[in-house]
Amino acid sequence: MKDKLDIIKKIKYQLETNSNMDDVNCGNRMHLTINNPNKVMHLVNKLEKSIIKGSKMRMNFLSKEELIKLNTKRLLAYKAKLMKFHDTPDDDAPDSMSKQHPEWKQVYADVKAILSTRENVK
Repeated sequence: MKDKLDIIKKIKYQLETNSNMDDVNCGNRMHLTINNPNKVMHLVNKLEKSIIKGSKMRMNFLSKEELIKLNTKRLLAYKAKLMKFHDTPDDDAPDSMSKQHPEWKQVYADVKAILSTRENVK
């Protein structure tokens, strides 16, 4: 994550300091050709927010009793949200949750067990 944010900082700096530029040097042998610097800055800002949000992925886990009360559609949506967690912990964000965390594993197992009892769900 830190490498991605460093590249974003370089791009933002070059966009802010060189208004008439055609190429942006991103480091690591990577260059961007820019036709619309304002649009690129907007996209870079969105990407930066996405990276930061992804590294701090947190979720209020529901108890088994709360999960049972959800209808099947909501339970499937909850499972989809659980699946967005990273497979391994992020070294740059030690407080981030991953699929390796015992709490995540327990909630996921509960969701699967409940879904197995529902009709029309495989």
